[in-house]
Amino acid sequence: MRASGVGHIGGALLLDARHTAEREIPTLARFFAQFVNDRLDGGKHGFASVADRVHLVLTDPHESARAAAIGADLARNVEHLGFGRLRWQLFHLPAEREELVSTIEAARSAPLKEGPSPADDALRLQNVLDNADPSAFLRQWPVYEIAPEGDTIAFDDADVDLAAASAATGVAISGNPWLVECASSLIERRALRDFAGDAQRVRPICLHVTTRFAQSTEFATIRSELPTAAKDRLILDFTVGDVHSNPERFAALLGVLRQNGIRIALSHVPWSKADQIEPLAVGVDWLKGRFDPAEPPAHALLKFGAARCVADDLPDLARARAAIEAGFARITGPGADALVAERRSRALLAGRDAGETR
Repeated sequence: MRASGVGHIGGALLLDARHTAEREIPTLARFFAQFVNDRLDGGKHGFASVADRVHLVLTDPHESARAAAIGADLARNVEHLGFGRLRWQLFHLPAEREELVSTIEAARSAPLKEGPSPADDALRLQNVLDNADPSAFLRQWPVYEIAPEGDTIAFDDADVDLAAASAATGVAISGNPWLVECASSLIERRALRDFAGDAQRVRPICLHVTTRFAQSTEFATIRSELPTAAKDRLILDFTVGDVHSNPERFAALLGVLRQNGIRIALSHVPWSKADQIEPLAVGVDWLKGRFDPAEPPAHALLKFGAARCVADDLPDLARARAAIEAGFARITGPGADALVAERRSRALLAGRDAGETR
């Protein structure tokens, strides 16, 4: 399938995410790809980005009805969680080819270059990343616990370095949510497999997985091979969209993971939707979400407990300070690093001044 995929015969589901929070929450686009793959039971399909935040899913003719249901369910899920409005439209190919082409062209600010098909790129990703050292493609952000008596680190939040993965594979990953999901899942699963042998790790680490993968035989095998000490250091992260769209699956997973001593985090939490999120948060150790000063999190912090809530991916010192003032005591991101460094510097100066006055 090339960039537009209009030579396909079957269903063409166009997802227009320009009115969602995809740009503010980069991994939200990855969830779109996860959702489609899950609802198609992992079956063969095409997924390409045909314009900025406009994605095309191609299915076989007999999957057209399911493709339409995917579009409707995904849009409801995104809107219910407060991530904006996802518009979708189903085209039947080849009959509605011209209409699809004109719709795509209208969405493009500039023509997209033809290149390798997403399937070819995905195969290259697998060939390179599946045998690579995952540590080269993972960034670990400390999640700080801010306290008057001294700041500590609760755990490390692992984030896939897509730029490093692109450089290693020669694949332009970031423009296509499906390729982002392919690369990220390969790196995260390899990191999970290698986790048991990392004797140098002391702090817990939070790794993202999907509910579909966590229910798989592959994950069950990995879980059974983890020593108790490794399980105690492992936190599995699920996105709120994944959990919201699969509540029964997640409920079944909770018991198994709890029994194995594995802690659980919920990410992409929209703090303004605390009432909708509350049923999903039962049994979850950590809730992570972006902090927006325009949306006070007081209700969410009260409902979930501030000790469980993490303001993540804080971009700068000002945003980190604002998050602390809003009531967060757990923060992460570049802004959190800067805030903790500033607080430590002040503490050292205060200690030095106190010593000089004695």
